[in-house]
Amino acid sequence: MPLEEVAQRLGLEPDRYDSHKYKSDAHIISINDQRFYDHLNQKGGGGAIDLVMHVQQSSFKEAVEWLNNGSINLTPINRANSFSKQQAHEQPQGIGHQESQHPTPDTQQPFQPPVADESKWAAVKDYLITTRKLPESRIDKLHEQGAVYADSKQNAVFIRKNMTGKITGASLRGTYNDSPFKGLAKGTQRDAGWFAFTKGEGELERIVLTESPIDSISAAAVSQSQKTTLFLSTDGAGSTPIQFLQQKLVDGKQIIVAFDNDEAGNHMAQQVMNQLPGSHRVTPKLGKDWNEQILYSQGTKEQKRQIFRQEYEKFRAIVDNDPNSSHKSIGGKDIAVAKLVLKAEAKKPSGESLVNRVGRILTQSDQIREWKGNIPENEFRAKVKEYIKGFE
Repeated sequence: MPLEEVAQRLGLEPDRYDSHKYKSDAHIISINDQRFYDHLNQKGGGGAIDLVMHVQQSSFKEAVEWLNNGSINLTPINRANSFSKQQAHEQPQGIGHQESQHPTPDTQQPFQPPVADESKWAAVKDYLITTRKLPESRIDKLHEQGAVYADSKQNAVFIRKNMTGKITGASLRGTYNDSPFKGLAKGTQRDAGWFAFTKGEGELERIVLTESPIDSISAAAVSQSQKTTLFLSTDGAGSTPIQFLQQKLVDGKQIIVAFDNDEAGNHMAQQVMNQLPGSHRVTPKLGKDWNEQILYSQGTKEQKRQIFRQEYEKFRAIVDNDPNSSHKSIGGKDIAVAKLVLKAEAKKPSGESLVNRVGRILTQSDQIREWKGNIPENEFRAKVKEYIKGFE
């Protein structure tokens, strides 16, 4: 499989000045046949599986599954292409977005949405409302509009449109057996469309920018505002409709930059806000993104542990991949993780104290998990308390 295709499926954007480079906020990757090199992370490799493992920080098995899910049969679907006037009212219609400044080559095939498989919808819906805790009423409404549906691989398909309502692509999220797969459907024009929907009636008053379709739906669920709001996903480090948003600011609309509450999200938010003077930043009070806030507030203890374990593994991977790190022991690596958490948290407004945040993440460290299975509960609690106190 060409690495250029894999890179774009992973959400990396072609460099307009160098046809061999693909980039995001976290990566600048040069591709030479089946070899790649990440200039930001100073790491290279070879082959599609290696590239997926590097960008997604996934295991070999997860990377293979991602690639298998990515090889989908993309044939037309009338349902996803047809909109009634009532449906169009709910979508980002007639908002004056200019088409992409980088026209696609004449040889590029028109985008064809993945075929909907209604037999898989019940499972996808269950994932969205049970696993991700999204409001059933919102999911049902988006499904009725053809904006969210299931494909034959049990991926959740989120239709992307430009600001005139034309379908330009689709974002995919794996749901089968807790699949880690995330990507764009083949032919998606990344800089020419977005997943978006409106909450409320009447004239548009606010626009909320998030990093993913699930985060857009989550942010809408969390929001208590009565203002008519357009929730729009940029798909991570994807493009943002800056000119459209600038005009909305001139028109007196409110622009809220609600990207992830982590280093990459804050960096991307600052870049967008520099181009949109008058916009402002809002972050979740719990977790790094809006869906994590919902999971944390509604989920079980096990789900909460999983969230913190994922955060610990993310920071631990940074430590493990740092060639300059002098931390070799588990305790030493946890010290490095704690420093990274403090550094990340210091850059963002959070409703949780830094000490609590470090403690919650470190409770899922390898050291503490090892103690959990080998010493009595009372001794374990005292040992954990003493261990975490050492990082304060």
